[in-house]
Amino acid sequence: MKKVLFNASVLLLSLSLLMLYMHLAYSSDTAVPLGIQVDELDDGILEVEKYNWNGTLTDQITLLKEDMGETVITQFLLLSIEMKQTFASILLLILGLFLFVFISFVSKKLHISNNPLNIPSKIHSGLIILLLVVYIAVLTKVLLQYYDLIKETENLMNLL
Repeated sequence: MKKVLFNASVLLLSLSLLMLYMHLAYSSDTAVPLGIQVDELDDGILEVEKYNWNGTLTDQITLLKEDMGETVITQFLLLSIEMKQTFASILLLILGLFLFVFISFVSKKLHISNNPLNIPSKIHSGLIILLLVVYIAVLTKVLLQYYDLIKETENLMNLL
């Protein structure tokens, strides 16, 4: 019974992480740290809001769509979407690591096997090291992508 409840809680926590990712990545009202949010207002007006490291509004620019080229408007919209998705990915990776540590800790406390497939210990430890290396590589790639998006946003804002 203890194992069933443990597995159900792991499933619920994993689903809640997925729901958090979906909300952050695809919600229109989420402000991304060091990012921008683009809102299309009535009468062909585009409002670009820039946020600082803790997600508070630092700069707000109102643009007329007629004055801007379609490529600039498209770049602003794509940057806003990409920044939200990248930020959500970073949070998912960090919270996923905490979930993994939590699962390991609780499974040891409840004496539930971390190795249900009975993989030999040398292979199991090698797989954990391999997963850790892949995790660090993916996290580094996503962080560098977020940094590039921040620089691209700053360059685009400086052109205005």
